Amino acid sequence: MAGKYTVIWKRVIAERDLAELIVSFMETGESVAPITRAVAQIDRLLATDPEGVGESRENFERVLIVAPITVYHEVHDETKTTYVNPFRYCPPRPKN
Repeated sequence: MAGKYTVIWKRVIAERDLAELIVSFMETGESVAPITRAVAQIDRLLATDPEGVGESRENFERVLIVAPITVYHEVHDETKTTYVNPFRYCPPRPKN
């Protein structure tokens, strides 16, 4: 059901995993823009219609891909909350 949802990224994801990914990009001189854009878009999509984006999985879980980030999230309608669980970085394929 569409509406305003609170999006909560598990602390370990936000503070460790996502931060480590961004720092590793900065250390190699790669642009973090694709990551930050994807995270911002994920936040917007999950805040407005978490059950209308991505694909459903078991129980409350859903998966959403906003390249280069894939997130797994749980939607809880009763509290209008979406919890972002693991995420995965999928680097773009090299151009031939």
